[in-house]
Amino acid sequence: MKLEPMVFDADVQASLIRAQRKLFRVFRDDPHFTGAAIGMRHRAGDYVDEPVVIAMVRKKLAEGQIPLHRMVPATIEVDGRRWGVDVVEVRPLRHPGLPAVANASYRPGPDAGAAKPNAVNDPIRKKFTDPVQGAGISNATGSLSGTLGCFVRDLDNNDGRICFLSSNSVLARVDQPAFGEAIYQPARQDGGGSNDAIGTVRRFSELGTTATVDAAIGVLNSGVTADLGVADGLMAPISATHPAIGMITASDTDPLQRHVNSFISRMDHIVDALHVELSVADDEHSCIAAPQLFSHIEKVGHASGYTSSMVTALAAIVKIDYGFKYVTLTDQIWSQAFCLPGDSGALVLAGGNGRTFVQEPEPPTSNCELLATVGHYYDLPLADDNDLTSQARDQFLAQSPLGNLLIGAIYLNQQTVIDRLGGKEAEGVAIGYAKEYYDKYRTLVATVLANPDSGATMTQENIDDLEFMFAGMTGGAGIQPVLDQDEAQVAYTLLTGVVANTVGMNYQQIIDYMNDPGVFQTVYDQLATLPSVNIVGPVVAG
Repeated sequence: MKLEPMVFDADVQASLIRAQRKLFRVFRDDPHFTGAAIGMRHRAGDYVDEPVVIAMVRKKLAEGQIPLHRMVPATIEVDGRRWGVDVVEVRPLRHPGLPAVANASYRPGPDAGAAKPNAVNDPIRKKFTDPVQGAGISNATGSLSGTLGCFVRDLDNNDGRICFLSSNSVLARVDQPAFGEAIYQPARQDGGGSNDAIGTVRRFSELGTTATVDAAIGVLNSGVTADLGVADGLMAPISATHPAIGMITASDTDPLQRHVNSFISRMDHIVDALHVELSVADDEHSCIAAPQLFSHIEKVGHASGYTSSMVTALAAIVKIDYGFKYVTLTDQIWSQAFCLPGDSGALVLAGGNGRTFVQEPEPPTSNCELLATVGHYYDLPLADDNDLTSQARDQFLAQSPLGNLLIGAIYLNQQTVIDRLGGKEAEGVAIGYAKEYYDKYRTLVATVLANPDSGATMTQENIDDLEFMFAGMTGGAGIQPVLDQDEAQVAYTLLTGVVANTVGMNYQQIIDYMNDPGVFQTVYDQLATLPSVNIVGPVVAG
């Protein structure tokens, strides 16, 4: 189906929510069940026109591997209506705060105070002259850092002072008595201290064991001025035409620490729970909008800078680990590849291209052992190409679900490559060809990445060269193969059935091609046939 923003019929949505709540009540205590939502069925890499209840499980297993009492039903009935149940993998959820102590694993580099005018996916670590949406903040005594969401007016206190919004977990230390405690900008982990106090904690919406929002407000200190823009100008400010949808609440992690699923508290619930209004609101415009399924969203956060994704499900009920207790959050917005730890409190607005994802996992090609191993085998200076391969990953591959699949595949299978090639050297003829093609294509790749709008296109000569390289990797011309028979067959299928179709396409057209769900599914299905190759599941975008 074409992914246009959509709104469920009111009766359909109400019935789906009742079915979802029924499912959640049955499985809420199952440790392998992480939550439920409502949306459209996802099948074969695409969404189909079927409203469903979505069941979130830590790991999808074959029917014979699941005890009957734990098996999620294929359908669920309420009010005489039967709804399908779509089962998806969502790893255990955690609030997306980040350790704020000085020895945290995430620490500023030597340029932490420097402005980054194009900070897509870059952490925002610096001190701002005036506090601003997207800046990193932390409680002076709390254990987490997060993001300044936006500025609000406190409707319960008419003192005229400007307040700022963020998460309960960052400002109020997860329901701790935090009133009057100082808030630092930059965050403690980024070097913030007592001289960087911008305000104090004023009020929070209690989380308890069940809640609808994770939110709190602080009040600016006297003499501190609010900047109503966005950090480093990374997106447009909040307005009636660029409304707030919600605020980052939680994300999941898989064993690779890839933060795929992201959950967002609704903005209308937040202002009601805290009894505030956005500082840019007026009598005619609240500057808040309700979420719509498949609509594009964007945010600027402390940990991941600017990202954009889309709403993939609504009304989610999820179980979230807050460290010392679990909280069930209701009516959450579900998105994918949208936030990282440290983005807690970041405001989510309507807009963006829907596919500027967080870049996870850590750059696989920055692993010197992998590049060094392949470089040694073919006698090429690949160990010096970290910057170029990282640029190709961030600027090109990370802009599509297929590219993210390939990033994960490289990361997961790098040890296989190292074990297979480590300590060995290719024959002289293979080394000669490798040098020839390296010299030919390294400059081309660097040139295209430096100027994506150059108009350069994929040519038949490029495809012919790839076929020749493929022949060498599979044992053609008497060269020692590096792929086994099954891998060679899959590689040939993908080369002739997927890559060859890009002839005549320019840089952006190839990215659009890689965003085609059918192309993604073709590659995924082929890689999934290989027992020697590990892959992770899809991140889908519209």
